Amino acid sequence: MPKTVYILFAFLCIQLSVVGQSNDSDELLTKALDTMADEPKEAMDLTLKAFRMASKAGDTYGMILAKSVMGDIGMETEDYEASYINYSDALEFLEKSDTVDLYNRMSIINNLATIKSIYGDYGGAAELYDLAHLAATEYVENYRELAEEYGDLHYLVDLPYDRAKELKKNGQYLEAGEILVDLWEKSEFKQDTVLLAKVVIELGLIKKENKEYNKAQNFFAIAAFGNSIDADIKAVALHNLANTYMLQEDYMKAEKYYAEALVLEQEAGDKYDQFITMLDQGELAFIQNDVEAAT
Repeated sequence: MPKTVYILFAFLCIQLSVVGQSNDSDELLTKALDTMADEPKEAMDLTLKAFRMASKAGDTYGMILAKSVMGDIGMETEDYEASYINYSDALEFLEKSDTVDLYNRMSIINNLATIKSIYGDYGGAAELYDLAHLAATEYVENYRELAEEYGDLHYLVDLPYDRAKELKKNGQYLEAGEILVDLWEKSEFKQDTVLLAKVVIELGLIKKENKEYNKAQNFFAIAAFGNSIDADIKAVALHNLANTYMLQEDYMKAEKYYAEALVLEQEAGDKYDQFITMLDQGELAFIQNDVEAAT
């Protein structure tokens, strides 16, 4: 289930708690969110009913939520074309309504950006991530306590990070690097190495591409050895750290960190990352003339 589904579910719960009551449309949407992973067709039927009920009642906000859930169902079933249409409709309804919902605006635009990236429109995705970041910034400025309570401050890092990734895919390396450096040096979270773990890995990759291996290792080490950093991010950092040591012909450290990365990848069950790490381990063994181990 996409993370945005959880975001919308949490947001819907917030709305109901604020209003203090529910209606039939809200109940249908809540049920749709609960069932979409196992029964996407049933979830879509429930959401269509909710949309029709909201439309008949003149409930624009209910229509926005229903269209957002339709978009989430499309993401779940990988029907990205339908998702893009439904999210676009939701955004259009939201912009025409009297409701100021910065959180949902951010979430919808974030999803639209994700779909743009899936279809290879990296420049378009970068622009949308920028708009989502603006909405997130305004949301946090206006509802700081709420954002902190629900753990939403990470969007102030994640969205510009995602924009930088899209710019990098689009060949705009300088612009991507500037965003990442600003996050590391100027953002309010510059001391939060957990929140910025993905950012420092990207900065390390930029340094590695420039053959500044020592600087790259310094960045990778922050994510590899920091406390409370997710295991999958640590694994990526360790893999890249090993790779830079291999490039420097420090094969002992390269072996050590590839092995540590592989352990984390196996624990996470990430087959693709295990595949890549073992390929690099094979390359490392071959460089050292250990043909048997390489094979």
